Amino acid sequence: MKRARFFCAMEIIFDMKKWRRPISNRVQKTLNLIHLSPFAKTILVTLFLILFLVAIKSTMPTGATELDEMVKIPGGTFTMGVDGGMENSRPPHEVKVDPFLIDAHEVTNVRFAEFLNDIKTTTLNGNEIIILDKSHIIIDEANSKSGYHPKEGYEEYPVVSVTWYGANEYAKYRGKRLPTEAQWEYAAAGGLMGAKFPWEGDYNPNRSNLAGSFGALTPVMSYLPNGFGVYDMGGNVMEWTRDWYRDGYYKKSPRDNPQGPKVGTERVVRGGAFDSLYPVTIRNRFHLKPERALPNLGFRCVRDGL
Repeated sequence: MKRARFFCAMEIIFDMKKWRRPISNRVQKTLNLIHLSPFAKTILVTLFLILFLVAIKSTMPTGATELDEMVKIPGGTFTMGVDGGMENSRPPHEVKVDPFLIDAHEVTNVRFAEFLNDIKTTTLNGNEIIILDKSHIIIDEANSKSGYHPKEGYEEYPVVSVTWYGANEYAKYRGKRLPTEAQWEYAAAGGLMGAKFPWEGDYNPNRSNLAGSFGALTPVMSYLPNGFGVYDMGGNVMEWTRDWYRDGYYKKSPRDNPQGPKVGTERVVRGGAFDSLYPVTIRNRFHLKPERALPNLGFRCVRDGL
């Protein structure tokens, strides 16, 4: 329906057969046939342009209309984990999460480069933030103001080869934080109870960049969002979470807003990637030392409350 409205608006304004002419010229030519004052014609042209922009906006996904928008995730209770599969994803247990906001997509190279240009370093508090030569961000040392920038064509790809420290510092820089493991899994399910993927049913290579379905990284938002309007939680890159990892934690995890173990040596990583060896589900759990940085690992951020 929205797509139909979009093409209808396009047809009216552009006349489709002569679409190369600027919109305002097409509208103005029509108005010249009507006896109106120049001021009235200007007002009508402006209204036409506004309607055109509204028609385009109406075709965009409801969960996220701009690349930097966050999606509202309603609080709720769900079953975290799974009965079967990886041992560290068992047992399934009831978890309640409060409402929160989550990035509609993974943090992009262009946004992370902004962060690097502000702090002017790739090391903070003795911790490496990003491994540049393994990422898609390069530095022009001759330009002190915008020395860090994405490789051409990779601006809206997810930033990769970021350590947990780098992800955590970026989140704080934006006034956000990394999601808890429970928040990540709840948001990934998109409101579906017991789902293995961010959509209903089994693995579908057309729904995400997962396990070689495309074979390489893709720009963020290249696939359909889930039921909450969140993109790429079924693939493209794995994602850091805030939680420490510990074997057996699910057996003792609190019901309300679990925060993970208080201490640990590795952080929880969730989700699959473009090069995963198998279709990783939203229930699978992985863990890495926080100083690790991989070319298939990125992150997204959250904010508490709505």
